[in-house]
Amino acid sequence: MSRRQDRTQLRPGNFEIFLSPIFEDTCHYGVAAYSIAAIRSLSTTCRRFYEEDHSRNGENGKLDANCRTEEEVNSNQALAGGRLTQITSMKAHFNPNIFLIIKDSGIIVWDFEKHNQYLLASDYAHRLLKIAYTQSFDPRGDSIDMELQNENLVSNKPFVEPPWGWDILSRIFHLGTKDIPQDVNPKDGVEWATNYIRTCHETLQHKIPVFRQREFPVVIPLEKPSTSILENCTLWQALSSRRTCRQFRKETVSKEKFGSILYASFGFMKDREQEINEFVPDELRQRRSSPSGGGLNSSEIYIWCHQVESLDPGIYHYNPENHSLALVRTLKNMESLSSLLAGQYFSENLAFGAFIASRFDRMWWKYGHSRAYRVSLLDIGHLSQTFQLASSAVGLNTWLSAAFKDSEVEKILGIDTLDEQVLLFVGSGYSNGGDMDPISQTLLGKQQ
Repeated sequence: MSRRQDRTQLRPGNFEIFLSPIFEDTCHYGVAAYSIAAIRSLSTTCRRFYEEDHSRNGENGKLDANCRTEEEVNSNQALAGGRLTQITSMKAHFNPNIFLIIKDSGIIVWDFEKHNQYLLASDYAHRLLKIAYTQSFDPRGDSIDMELQNENLVSNKPFVEPPWGWDILSRIFHLGTKDIPQDVNPKDGVEWATNYIRTCHETLQHKIPVFRQREFPVVIPLEKPSTSILENCTLWQALSSRRTCRQFRKETVSKEKFGSILYASFGFMKDREQEINEFVPDELRQRRSSPSGGGLNSSEIYIWCHQVESLDPGIYHYNPENHSLALVRTLKNMESLSSLLAGQYFSENLAFGAFIASRFDRMWWKYGHSRAYRVSLLDIGHLSQTFQLASSAVGLNTWLSAAFKDSEVEKILGIDTLDEQVLLFVGSGYSNGGDMDPISQTLLGKQQ
């Protein structure tokens, strides 16, 4: 077996390679060039049983009793090649950090902690399943079992499994994007900068996905944002007054406040373009007030408008380039917002809110490794915090939630592809500052 080190060079060995973009454990477009994962297939040439004169730790078919452990649960005999072979089975423990994927080419075992992938030959796949059901294996007498143990997929000793409070999906994501092996560890600044520039040049050979440019029948230009209403509040005042509220009043927000919040939170600030380094290409010169991974601004903003001056209730797409709104659809029953947000009824009184969607395709363009999914989540968090601070600066309160029906939200917003996904909702409006919803507060009061 051999480890895949890069796209062109392999260490000697008799093996097969399974390589598909979905399984490339690499970041070939990012600043750090991460290594391609080990993609290996277990040998198909090994015999299932050793004859007695080749059995481990013994001669003439005799096993060394001193090598046996308490986990050797039984000893039996198997007929192989017309001769009796002694096999010592042990209790099998599976690595908790592996999972199986079934593809047209076969079954892949993925060690998401060590970033290794294996394409199993059919006899190896059958053997792995048999071990799983019988919970026993024979690494001393069975060559396949020995390889499985050598690759740390199965062991005769229990694996250490630290406690984890969520389900296996979150564990796969966290460990699978942790401690990614790097092809290059720069020795100094010159080597780092050289690698960085080369990676940027390679990335720019591919066309970056553009921001959403769907045709909308109604486009509404917003007035030039008023920074004066934001400047009346200090940063400390905005930070200290920000709070998550669950009691809102049905009160209209002025278009001046509304437009200023959108621009301060999501707009591309033209006055910042002169500060950008001259070597940055035109496609990446947009800047918001919040940081963005790779300078990509990989997000789209959809505004849920309920009570905003001069705007009809509806869902709008915000264009950060020209500070305008495009009508996605009108809404006749604004109470449907709470049905999308897991029944959180108090959201119905929000003046407006924003569904923030991540543009994964822009991230994929630069960062080929799934570790960049972490950055996508961080980007959304930055934008939501800026939205909340801008709202607080003009005297509004906010509430945010990731509890929503993804597929229903996507349908309403007109999102029909995985390269764009909604990750968060954040709302704004007038409030008395109550952080508990009225009904819960009433029910708790009755229990006292």
